[in-house]
Amino acid sequence: MNWMAGPRYLSRRHLVLKIIDQIKPKTILEIGFGNGDILDKLNKKGFKGKGIDFNKLACEKILKRYKNKKFNFIIEHISDKTFLKSNEKYDLVMALEVLEHIKDDTGTLVCWNKLINKNGSLLFSVPAHMHKWGQLDIYGGHIRRYEKKELYTKLINAGFKDITVYNYGFPLINITSPFRDIILKRKIDKSKTLTQRTKESGINNIHFKMGSLIFNDITLYPFYLLQNIFLKLDSGVGYICICKK
Repeated sequence: MNWMAGPRYLSRRHLVLKIIDQIKPKTILEIGFGNGDILDKLNKKGFKGKGIDFNKLACEKILKRYKNKKFNFIIEHISDKTFLKSNEKYDLVMALEVLEHIKDDTGTLVCWNKLINKNGSLLFSVPAHMHKWGQLDIYGGHIRRYEKKELYTKLINAGFKDITVYNYGFPLINITSPFRDIILKRKIDKSKTLTQRTKESGINNIHFKMGSLIFNDITLYPFYLLQNIFLKLDSGVGYICICKK
């Protein structure tokens, strides 16, 4: 399996890391870390905690990458329910592009709340707007996309407060998404189950030679700045939510 950071991912990562730098949590739990790129970045910044994932291969890859190297995060392969029984608590629980894969999303938010320390935070991202449903959702094993009002309601019902929802990706990702869907349509393996596509979504995506030279933090920085102007509007492709327990 191969993975490359595309413009949608990079636009989301830029904002996520900015939020974490502002919060400065002492401990972090990332649920569904996939390719492990965010954990790599957090490790370099000196953060510590745990990363859990349902994909055994994802866990093996990151452990192999850090063999004999300093790594501040415990890595654990889990079943889909194991982490909900944990007595461990963290200052920040993070789940990027995870909730849209889970049937009982409201119940999951309640369980995530229980993993957070008093005055701690939940940071997560989901795809936005059901009318934008496309090949990415089919390829990635998504169950749904979200609306902003819906997220506020679910988070309040799950016991969260001080909720902020950012709508990222406008205008660049709105422009590039149709081209990505054309490519993904040819890559979808209809023989795979929803669960299989979900497990692979974090470590297997579009990749091509020289891709990292075209899409990176330097080339996309002007678009990051432009994206910041539209975060409070509702025109982008995805939501990033930050809220308090």
